[in-house]
Amino acid sequence: MPVYYKGANGEVKTISVLSDTVKMLDSNTASDFDSIADFYGTVIVSGTVTLNNCIQTSNVSNNNVLNVVLLDGCNLTLKNGVYVRPHSTLNIFMGSTVTPVEGTGKITVSVDDPNYPAIGGYASENTTSTVAIYGGTVDAIGGKNSVGIGNCTLTLGNSVMSCVSNDGEIWEGPYTDTKFSDQYMHVSSNYEVLSNGSNNLNDGIYIVPGMTYVNNRITVNGKVNLLFCENAALIAQSGITVPGISILNMYGQPSGNGRVLAGTEKETETDYAGIGGILHGSCGDIYISNLNVDATGGSNAAGIGGGNGGNGGNVYISNSTVTAQGNNAKGIGAGNEGTDDGELKVDADVYVCSDNNSFSAITDVAPLQKDSNGYVTGVRKQYVKIFYGTKFWFFRIY
Repeated sequence: MPVYYKGANGEVKTISVLSDTVKMLDSNTASDFDSIADFYGTVIVSGTVTLNNCIQTSNVSNNNVLNVVLLDGCNLTLKNGVYVRPHSTLNIFMGSTVTPVEGTGKITVSVDDPNYPAIGGYASENTTSTVAIYGGTVDAIGGKNSVGIGNCTLTLGNSVMSCVSNDGEIWEGPYTDTKFSDQYMHVSSNYEVLSNGSNNLNDGIYIVPGMTYVNNRITVNGKVNLLFCENAALIAQSGITVPGISILNMYGQPSGNGRVLAGTEKETETDYAGIGGILHGSCGDIYISNLNVDATGGSNAAGIGGGNGGNGGNVYISNSTVTAQGNNAKGIGAGNEGTDDGELKVDADVYVCSDNNSFSAITDVAPLQKDSNGYVTGVRKQYVKIFYGTKFWFFRIY
């Protein structure tokens, strides 16, 4: 029986399970792997499997490469890490017994030792090991003093890497190299690239690769993660709908140079928020990290929040500059006649808020009124700009 997998360049290849260097790992063969000291050759993973022992690659000459093929739908859990020994290589591919190969296989790797990465070499060794991920989903949870994937040369092909918090929520990315790492790391080939025709975004990861214009209104269905590449910008000319039951997470690079412009240009969308609800529609949850966001609402709608007659959602802003203009409604919060502004949590230092769009007025600049947990407690107004104190003088003369 052949197994199909996608190679380093995305090409579909085949491998025979009858080869002497190919091992099948499934629920029936899992116990056999406990007795293997050094791994090399090819391991094909099928179904749901958990291994408790550390997986260690061989570094014997001519037997120093381990290829792991994650068949579609598989779920492999490694509870004591993957030790990629010096001068050895770990390759992770996505595969299937039929075509096309979808890349839905997943591997989750953790480690008990607080000083070791989940995947990679030891800090005391020279970084001469290699890890390459060409498909599937890889969640790597390193020791509390280490990283998810580290002490190795990391190559990402057909995949993007993000760093995640300990509850599994993506908070930065995407990365296509090893410049950034954290204890929790997530690598996935299951993403889509946002384009002009990307109007309906369903559960999943979407990449904003550069300057991206979307003419029609974008609708978020479920939980959507938008990851912005360096200097990328999303121009959502008709705005973004985030219904009350949905979640929109937008993550830029640490440089914070990604940008979102969201407005309501069409007459049919005059009662819609720039980002949030439609007419009589409330807003879902919105998280903004490392971005510059400008959102303008239509008639009686919030910049970010509820549409005309709708409530605001829960908005969380981190390391970002956000300008939100309501139209006879809150900049961030409820639409006109909405009754609930929702939560607003920020880690910024300074804000501007006004009811007359007079951002240049010095009296409009004030310390952000928030509680000890970062939730804004001050009065919500029609025009809001949130930014860091280091940018104070720039915006003071806006």
